[in-house]
Amino acid sequence: HDFRANSQIHRITLMVEAVGWGVQAIIVVICGNMVYKRISSLPTFSQVRSQAKRNIINKMMIPMIFCALCYALRAGFLAADFASRIVSPETTFEAGIGWWVGNCWVPTFVPSIMLLYSIRKRDREPGSIAGVPDTLLQSPQAEALGDPFQSFHRTLQDFEDEDSTRPLKE
Repeated sequence: HDFRANSQIHRITLMVEAVGWGVQAIIVVICGNMVYKRISSLPTFSQVRSQAKRNIINKMMIPMIFCALCYALRAGFLAADFASRIVSPETTFEAGIGWWVGNCWVPTFVPSIMLLYSIRKRDREPGSIAGVPDTLLQSPQAEALGDPFQSFHRTLQDFEDEDSTRPLKE
């Protein structure tokens, strides 16, 4: 308790973490906006029924919104803890169930569950989305479904091949 109450390093850490999580929340919002604009501007998107459009946008945007809110929640808790250290160093904001739920559990579990659910939905067969034409779902750069890490393996193999062709230094 003395470390948290009296340490300048702890205060700096709280502020750096609060800013970091806040920046991450802002970046997720910016990325969400970019994803929305990209999906909306697809030429074949206008051919999709309005209910299917809503489903596509919701499946992409809801996880991003929840993640951004959780990152902002954690940033808020850390900033509030920093402020409480300045205003009243003898009281601790880091004690109790509220700190653990609001700063640790919710901002960790909710994005994890949302992103895992989103990845699970994404890895399904593209034709499983009702009402969406195949031309919207297919990408010219789509990787084979059998090996989602095919691009990574290819890049790794290229680096290994490049290393094996270099002459050894003496």
